[in-house]
Amino acid sequence: FGKPEEAWMKDEIRLILDCPKPLLGTCFGHQLVCHAFGATVDFVKPITPRKGNMAARLVLKKPGALLPELGVGGVFSVEESHNQEVLAASLPPELENMAVPEPSWNEANAGMKESAVQLVRHKSRPIWGTQFHPEAFDGAPADVEAAGGALLTAFEAICVTTRR
Repeated sequence: FGKPEEAWMKDEIRLILDCPKPLLGTCFGHQLVCHAFGATVDFVKPITPRKGNMAARLVLKKPGALLPELGVGGVFSVEESHNQEVLAASLPPELENMAVPEPSWNEANAGMKESAVQLVRHKSRPIWGTQFHPEAFDGAPADVEAAGGALLTAFEAICVTTRR
């Protein structure tokens, strides 16, 4: 696809910035959300070729509306497939990094470097981004399906409440 500063992505970035409704960007959509507010997206270094979804375990740094049942420090499993990442040091003040790779999982799977920015929320607007794929259920382990389903259900509830 390319990096989010390419010309063909300008309309998508404008949509993110102007969107009055709740918005959830996943994977490249997460990268676009972060870039729209000023973050830098770059290729994962070293580049580890991804073939389909791969498992990862994340830890929640801050409580949030998308994973209300998890407290701070709660661990959840996800599926990911990406070769680019949002650089944590570039995350703008209006976006908050809510989840990071679980340290023990990251150490055990060092060959598959995971982004340090896994779940972001905008501090004053109903905008979120997930580097992982909450919708990745097909053939996924039960814990991945449960975490992804809970996140999507919470986002749906936010959309319904916002519509009223």
